[in-house]
Amino acid sequence: MEGRIIYKQKILIVDDEINILRALKRLLKQYNLETLITTSSEEALEIIENNSIDLVISDQRMPKMTGIELLLKVKKNSPGTIRILMSGYSDTDVFINAINNGIITYYIAKPWVNEEIVKIIYNALETKNEQTVLEKALIHLLKDNNKWEDLISKAKLVRRKDLLNRIIHDQMIVSQDVIEEARNLDLILDASLFCSLLVLSNNSASTDNHLRTNFVDPLLKDEIIAHICLAPNCLAWDCGGMIGVLHQVDTDGNEELIFKEVSSINDTLDNYYPDLEVTIGVSKINTGPDSVKNSYHQAQTSLVAAKLQDGPVHGIYYFHDVGVLQLLTAINKQVIANDFVKDNLEKLIQYDYAKGTEFVNTLQELLRYDNLKETAANLFIHPKTLVFRRNRIEEILGVSLNNYETKLNLGIAIKLYNISKHS
Repeated sequence: MEGRIIYKQKILIVDDEINILRALKRLLKQYNLETLITTSSEEALEIIENNSIDLVISDQRMPKMTGIELLLKVKKNSPGTIRILMSGYSDTDVFINAINNGIITYYIAKPWVNEEIVKIIYNALETKNEQTVLEKALIHLLKDNNKWEDLISKAKLVRRKDLLNRIIHDQMIVSQDVIEEARNLDLILDASLFCSLLVLSNNSASTDNHLRTNFVDPLLKDEIIAHICLAPNCLAWDCGGMIGVLHQVDTDGNEELIFKEVSSINDTLDNYYPDLEVTIGVSKINTGPDSVKNSYHQAQTSLVAAKLQDGPVHGIYYFHDVGVLQLLTAINKQVIANDFVKDNLEKLIQYDYAKGTEFVNTLQELLRYDNLKETAANLFIHPKTLVFRRNRIEEILGVSLNNYETKLNLGIAIKLYNISKHS
């Protein structure tokens, strides 16, 4: 740490063992860090109220109030203060929950290594206004620590992921017993929340108009999940080819809140994982026992909308923007959808398959623009060629494209057909 000096930074250390307080104060004095110490949680809150404290370190096992309880009060009273928990005990479940809920920024195990604790404190202060940088450093530190590697693979996390995946895939009814079981796994299933689904792909992949399914290193995915979980009120999990994120919100949450939270995640991933392209589908806010399942399926619908659009796919897609797809994706899960596509479009689909033509795509563009010249330009063909294709499509389907009901039915059939290909 030579040459790295911080001026006028104020640190508060809370521990009921005076020898530990004195040892830390002597250590930090070497780095020109102004250090206040106290053995009382109540006094710590008074100090924070009357001083500008940049960073608080609290022992977990304190009389009257645990370290986490103290740091939660610090978060409410002084949200800009960095909060670090220190403990000589293996209360691992408690620490994970505190990190996931944004109560603490970092955890330091006793006994500590002087160089390491100073490095942690210095980096935390140096990046006080760049929280995402600190979070990434934390993730890499956790990966290098065997104890924390064990935490990532703990049975509790596996059970939580399994429970969520069973719920979203309709393999479990969310009864009161399930709600109570989930609470033991730090899940509140009947809360107000929304869901975002992240699809990751590499920048080096093809740029065609489909979501890319490039292989993403499982360790990288685990790192990203852990990174997302550091955000307050966010819980991320691996749901197959995607990363799911549950965002717990107040009942009066609005679209602006959704936009802010999802944009923050997107910006973080963009900053620290520039080789990845991210597509995010976002639900609306849901409440009640089925809030997780409903939010997941709405976010999935938003991803379907991403797949069906023209141009690059990566970006953020919101459920409230997908329009009629909200209805069509629900219909697509029923047998009636297949029958509707078969009745209205199958002859043209089979013709394309047999002849190698692209009449379904031509029909889609005809319905989209309803203008021969504009449609021809978009398809890069001569208008006379388009007229020939239009007439041939009418012959194959036995319909007139001048009829409103016919065009409406064909438009819906094409939407359902495209959804079925990408679901």
